[in-house]
Amino acid sequence: MENEDPMYTTREAAKYLGLAPVTLANYRCKSNTANKHYNFTRPTYIRLGRMVLYKKSHLDAYLKSTNKSLPNQEELLTTEQVAKIMGKKPATVVNNRCQGLGVKFIKIGHKIRYRREDLNAYIKECTVQWKHSL
Repeated sequence: MENEDPMYTTREAAKYLGLAPVTLANYRCKSNTANKHYNFTRPTYIRLGRMVLYKKSHLDAYLKSTNKSLPNQEELLTTEQVAKIMGKKPATVVNNRCQGLGVKFIKIGHKIRYRREDLNAYIKECTVQWKHSL
């Protein structure tokens, strides 16, 4: 029984997908006609009475079908963490993002995250080599 597909609650599945639990609940409420009209895909779920469960294999299939990959969660930074590392206010990081400046970002559901390697690359781009000539 070791190889059994793990089951996730709505909250756990939402965390795994990088979505809010209410987003998954909204996905369940979408009718099939709306799905066809908007080319909307949703993860397959199992309803047991009032409980809703998601199989991990179904969540992986959903991610694959929507071409979303799941980066390693430890490598992702929040806006606040990026601001702290850069010595700026979070509002400055947000403003730069809205203007197309600053660090590349990822949007997962409604969340904005930054890859550590993108932050390092941005800092490297900003590095100035001062040539002192006398």
